Amino acid sequence: MNISAGPTTFNWTLKVPHATASWKYYITKQNWDPNAPLTRASFDLTPFCNVAYKGQPSNSYSDTCNVPSRTGYQVILAVWEISDTGNAFYNVIDVNFSGGSGNADTTAPTAPASVSASNVASTSATLSWNAATDNVGVTNYRIFNGSTQIASTSALTYNLTGLASNTAYNITVKAVDAAGNVSPASNAASFTTQAVSGSDTQAPAAPTTLHVMGTSTSTTIPLMWNASTDNVAVTGYQVFKGSTLIATVSGSTVAYTVSGLTANTAYSFTVKAVDAAGNVSAASNVVNVTTPSAPAAYPAWNASTSYVGGSKVSYNNVNYEAKWWTQGETPGNADVWKVLP
Repeated sequence: MNISAGPTTFNWTLKVPHATASWKYYITKQNWDPNAPLTRASFDLTPFCNVAYKGQPSNSYSDTCNVPSRTGYQVILAVWEISDTGNAFYNVIDVNFSGGSGNADTTAPTAPASVSASNVASTSATLSWNAATDNVGVTNYRIFNGSTQIASTSALTYNLTGLASNTAYNITVKAVDAAGNVSPASNAASFTTQAVSGSDTQAPAAPTTLHVMGTSTSTTIPLMWNASTDNVAVTGYQVFKGSTLIATVSGSTVAYTVSGLTANTAYSFTVKAVDAAGNVSAASNVVNVTTPSAPAAYPAWNASTSYVGGSKVSYNNVNYEAKWWTQGETPGNADVWKVLP
């Protein structure tokens, strides 16, 4: 796609939203070699845009970033970092800098007005505001609690969920246009969620979208699920293999790697949520997984050894194959290595 230096909006469509730590954007160096294999060394390792994020985004999300000046063909690497696991999602965009910015829109929208909160409950609240205006057009609104962005929407209302009970919130909204110009903040809508009174007998909602996240080995299966909601708070998750409870993790954790499994064996897993009062949710969807056969034995990876495309090594009990020549790039942390089934 053609692109120019300056404010640019990057749009994400998220099939399965996750609790998010940040969004980072990298670009290739001006003098990178597009005829050589794309490697870590091809990129400027300082992100040109780093957006901290606390919470779980909706299925549509966007960031507006100032793209640095480049010429010709370049590559942008966008990274979505998950907050409660070591996982991240990557997207690569091929761009071509035409060298001119044309008649760029540099006018920011007006601030949204009359932001207010209603239907405030123990874990939710409804926000509404008056539309901002712009010389071209407003494309979306970003919602902040204090200085932290917690949501975005193209509508003039938004239902906040998953809030903590008996907790103060200070909400503002900013408008964004297609060129990425961001308005000043709106007025603040301050409210405190309701406290939960009496005995808590309400169970959390069942975890959703339980799935295998990453690569299974002959003895391990990595699981991930979407967080449950509760009228007070989720304090933990129970992981089941068939009908057997095999692990309990904290309420802020939505991933677990099952270990000690047998190669080439079928397993089924479910997850349940638990709150502080001991109420247990219904089970999540069932995930059926068969572990792969035990891998062949390959030489251990050595940082001082040079490897060519097709070389196979073992590292941390996982087998890898090199895609091209490499030395000193750790398997699992470098794109040059692919996991062998």
